[in-house]
This record gives sequence, structure tokens and C-alpha cells, in this order.
Amino acid sequence: MSMNSVLIDSLTRIRNAQRVRFKQVQLIHSNFVVGVLKVLNAEGFVGEFSLVKGDRGMTSILLDLNYYNGKPVIEKIEVFSKPGCRYYVGYQDIKRYYNGLGVLVLTTSKGIITDHIARSSKVGGELLFGIF
Repeated sequence: MSMNSVLIDSLTRIRNAQRVRFKQVQLIHSNFVVGVLKVLNAEGFVGEFSLVKGDRGMTSILLDLNYYNGKPVIEKIEVFSKPGCRYYVGYQDIKRYYNGLGVLVLTTSKGIITDHIARSSKVGGELLFGIF
């Protein structure tokens, strides 16, 4: 499974778990997914996460989901870059997502960062997904 496939699977699990109001969700462990979760945690979209050893020696991620007044914090997750079609942008071409209320997540030479940091650092990269 490619890195983006694991990321898309993780985002889908988060979206589905919030639809049925789960407090936690278990994700496939990947250092790439951990990097994305750190960004989402810093932006306040998800809670804390921890690594859990499974019964077969496999490591997974246990993620706490955030809610506000009983409603999920995440309204929408839109994936832009897919395994079959990568989506690259320069820092000048990064648009504001939902008029700045949402966050775009990119992978760049400086790591996994948000659109705000990418514009201020003047660095472009692969646009992974937008979250609102």
C-alpha cells in the first residue's frame, strides 16, 4: 500500500467514526500518518493519539476524536492528491480553503505542514487534503 493509500484509509476511518460519534478510532500505523496527525492535533481537529501494540505484534494508532457541543469538529475532508494522480502546487498557487477557516495539508521539503506555514515559508509541495 502506498503512503497516500494509508493516509486516505486513515482519513476515511476518521470521517466514518465521527459520523457514528465514536470517541476513538484505530488507524494503521505509518510514520507518514503520524506526521499528519501531529499537524491535525496542532490545528485542533483531532485529539491526542498513542501507539498501541496489537496481539500479532503489529502497531496501530489509537486516536481520540474531538467534538464541540456534541457535533464533530471536522465538517469535511477533501482529498486532492491520490495515488493515481498527484497534485503539486507552488506557494503562490495555494488558495485559502473555506476562506481561511479550513486547513490544507501539504507535504513539502520542510515536512508535513499547513497552507498557512507553506505560504509564509514560500515553499510548495504536494497538496494532500483539505479539512474543514
